Amino acid sequence: MNNIRHIFNEMKNNSIKIKKNISSIEGLSFCRNRLYSDIGNNGDLRIHSNKGNIVNHYVTHHKSFVNNRFGAHKCQLDRLTFFSTESKSILGRFIDCRNNSKTYGKFVEIKIPCNPDIQLEIPPGVAHSFDNINSVVTRNDMSTYVSPSVTANDLFEDDVYVCTNKFDDIKEVLSSLPKITPSTLELPPEASVPFFGMITKNLVDDTIPIGIMGSCIRELNYHSWAEKSYILLPTQKNCISETLILSSKNEINTFEVHTLSDSFYTFLAPEGNKIHVELIDLREYSETYNKKSIIEINISVNNILEIPSGVAFRFSHEDKVISRVEYKNYYDANNKLDEHISFDINNSDLKVDISRKLNTGKIEIPEKALIQMYAKEAKEYFLL
Repeated sequence: MNNIRHIFNEMKNNSIKIKKNISSIEGLSFCRNRLYSDIGNNGDLRIHSNKGNIVNHYVTHHKSFVNNRFGAHKCQLDRLTFFSTESKSILGRFIDCRNNSKTYGKFVEIKIPCNPDIQLEIPPGVAHSFDNINSVVTRNDMSTYVSPSVTANDLFEDDVYVCTNKFDDIKEVLSSLPKITPSTLELPPEASVPFFGMITKNLVDDTIPIGIMGSCIRELNYHSWAEKSYILLPTQKNCISETLILSSKNEINTFEVHTLSDSFYTFLAPEGNKIHVELIDLREYSETYNKKSIIEINISVNNILEIPSGVAFRFSHEDKVISRVEYKNYYDANNKLDEHISFDINNSDLKVDISRKLNTGKIEIPEKALIQMYAKEAKEYFLL
């Protein structure tokens, strides 16, 4: 197996500190993302879940979207990464509404680049609004906080309206500012993941077979929260996802395959474009072994592509593509974990080698163990 190339190498960006306060508002800061690059020099990037906070959701903003309000959370710490298929920055505006904060009543504006390297951390009780966020996808690696008085319904309806973001005089806004008492007890992933896993029922029964056993396109029933803009909760109960940025380079000659992970791709942007997908079944036990399938998918938040472990794939597209990737993870009879491999389909020996790795059977990793694995990996990364 010496010819096997593992797909993504970790990127080190020492120019971005792990945490950097960015304003006079206490706790408002930038953090560094866990970024991995494609070793095949295609320019692809993979952004892993951060710090073990693996409950995340995505929000898409249509090209006509305009934000008109300040909102805050009582029970949620936001860790936002901003993605765009074009080079742009957004304007973040923040008001500290925490009644126990040393910086209560502070108002700041910050220019934020759409940059996968960094995430913005917003504490509970800090109201925020973003201008120029049209055509931007945000990912939130959030943490959930509780207090003795918090109910489950409070977690579902956590958004506090503060004021409109269209005002002539900030002093007038600050004079009637609410005083929010944020929750302070952080729910560990072992508790927050099962809670949010209960509401990950976004898949509908309609499926479109695509010629390979176990592969299909499912239709999601996400509802628009603003004009053609969507909030995407996880579709897998483990709540684990990564962000994949496929570069605009369209010269991909190799295929990829996961040996022990099923993959679920939701292509988020640019909405309305198409992505070309090629699949090859490498599983010797499969009814469709060695079969190849070629499909074209509309880039839409309401489509999800399912690719089982052992099915090789590659994508081609004209423009940069932003995608959410979720996983269902397994281990095999020899207690080995997933390998993410790149290979040339014309290398028949390597193809046989990979196929043999897929015949040992697989057992799904329990959610609790998976949460601990991701948290341990993230902790080790941030101690580097």
